[in-house]
Amino acid sequence: MSGDISLSARFPAVNVATGAILTLIQVVAPSASRIVVKQIGVTFNSDSNTDEPYQIQLLRQSGAGTSSAGSLYKTNTDDSAAQQTTSRIAFTAEPTAQDILNNWYVHPQANLIWEPPFDTPLIVAASGRIGIRILTPVVQANSSTGYIIIGE
Repeated sequence: MSGDISLSARFPAVNVATGAILTLIQVVAPSASRIVVKQIGVTFNSDSNTDEPYQIQLLRQSGAGTSSAGSLYKTNTDDSAAQQTTSRIAFTAEPTAQDILNNWYVHPQANLIWEPPFDTPLIVAASGRIGIRILTPVVQANSSTGYIIIGE
């Protein structure tokens, strides 16, 4: 992890079914270096103040489940280094959950933006995987979108 390049992995709007557990996005570190998570964000599109909160988890995962390749974008277009990190989106089968690093309840009219504490960086080991997973209430469905910003 040199931190020479900053990347944003975004996931498109996902319709989240009621009572679902769904990985929204997974970022995979390069095989020869680790990455640092700089920020995550998740938002919803509810228009009802009586909707129940969603549970959002930031967790280490193993395997890709069944998913599609995502895209990463340089947050600074002047970064000349080639990016090596990859991302996965559109999960139809869940990857295996490992450590749940953080857990939040977020009302679907709100959003979540989280950064690790300044003196405690969140490091993902070489070839490691980190994901954002949502656990939905059984009585409602909304759509969600968001991102992970990492340093490589």
